[in-house]
Amino acid sequence: MPIQFAILGATGHIGKSLTAEIAKNDQYHLLLYARDPSAVEKHLANINYISANVDVLHIDLFGETYSDVVINAVGAGDPARLASLGPGIFRLTEEFDNRVLDYLYEFPKALYLNLSSGAVYGTGFAAPADISSRLSLKINDMPESQFYGIAKLQAEGKHRAHREFNIVDLRVFSYFSQFIDLSGQFFMAELTQSLLSSEVLITDDSDFYRDYIVPCDLMAMVQRCVEKWSSCDKYPLNCAIDCYSLSPVGKFELIEALTKQLGLRHIKRKSMETVATAGTKIQYYSRYYEAENWGYSPRYSSTEGVLRELRARLNIPNQA
Repeated sequence: MPIQFAILGATGHIGKSLTAEIAKNDQYHLLLYARDPSAVEKHLANINYISANVDVLHIDLFGETYSDVVINAVGAGDPARLASLGPGIFRLTEEFDNRVLDYLYEFPKALYLNLSSGAVYGTGFAAPADISSRLSLKINDMPESQFYGIAKLQAEGKHRAHREFNIVDLRVFSYFSQFIDLSGQFFMAELTQSLLSSEVLITDDSDFYRDYIVPCDLMAMVQRCVEKWSSCDKYPLNCAIDCYSLSPVGKFELIEALTKQLGLRHIKRKSMETVATAGTKIQYYSRYYEAENWGYSPRYSSTEGVLRELRARLNIPNQA
C-alpha cells in the first residue's frame, strides 16, 4: 500500500512545490486540500501531472479521509500579507493546527509534519540560531513584528505538550522554488521578477545572510521524518528540527552569482523602506543540525539551489 500524504495549503508556495516533489514518487498517494481546489487543479496541469494517485479536495473536507502523513503548509510567507493579517495570524495558525490535532485524536498513529518557522527564535539574528539559542521578548511592549513568531512558537509548545502524538515541527527559515508568488513584496520575489522581465533590480545597500532551502532538500527532510516515524516502535516521534541547505549566502554574494550566471542587472540605493513583519534579521539561518542525525544531507547550497530553481522558472536547462 502506498503511503498516503495529505497537504493542507496546497496552493501556497511550499504546498505547490512539495506537491511537485511528492508526485515524482508513485509509492505515495496525495490528498491535496485547499480553499480553492480549482487552483490546485490548475497547478497540476501546469506541471503536467495526471495520475490516479492524487485527489484534490476542499480544505473543509480534511479529516474525512485517512492519511498516514499530514503536512500543514497553511500560512502566509509574504511579509506584506503578514502585515495585513495583524492579529489574524494567530487565528489562522490555530485554526488549521487544531484541525490536525483533532485528526490525531482520532488517528493517533499518524504523522503530523507542521511547517513552522525560524521566527520562533525571535527577531535577534545578529548571529545564526543554534542549539543553545534563547528567545527574548518584550513582554510589556510587544511589537507587531513578533506576532508571527509567537504564533508559530505557541503551536510548537502545544505540540510538545502532546507527547503522545507523532509531530515534527519543521522550522523553515528561507525557502525558494520556481513556484514563488511574484506578487509578494520581498527580496526573492523582486529578484525573480527582475529576471523574468529583464528589468533592473533595485535594492538597498544593506547586506544580509539567508539559507535558502529548495524543494528537493525539503522533500529529503520530509522523507527522513517519515523513515524516523516508521522506525519508532516504542515512543512517538515528537520534536522540532531546523531546515538548512549546504550553506547560507549573503545578499550581494547571491546577486553577483546571478549576474554572472543569468545576466541579472541591479542598482544599489541607500535606505530603502522594506516590509519586514518578522523583524530585521541579518543572519537569519540556523546551525542547529539535528536533522543530520536522522540521515539528512542537503544536496544544494543556497546559491546552487536558487540558481537551479530560477533556471526552471526561466525555462533554462539545468546541468545534470
